[in-house]
Amino acid sequence: MRIYDYGKDIGKVFDEQTGIRAGYKLTGKELYVRARVISSAPRENSAIEGEFELAWTQPVQPKK
Repeated sequence: MRIYDYGKDIGKVFDEQTGIRAGYKLTGKELYVRARVISSAPRENSAIEGEFELAWTQPVQPKK
């Protein structure tokens, strides 16, 4: 059985941007990064009123 201790930085928000274009330059210190993209379109059949559609990217690892 493997148990991993990734530290408190897992889930850390590095940057937030608004608009139709966004970007992030990897520093090389990240284990990985993912982008969460939130739409301006309301989510259909949501259990939470006022929720918007969203998507996640696949994780990206910096080259070491």
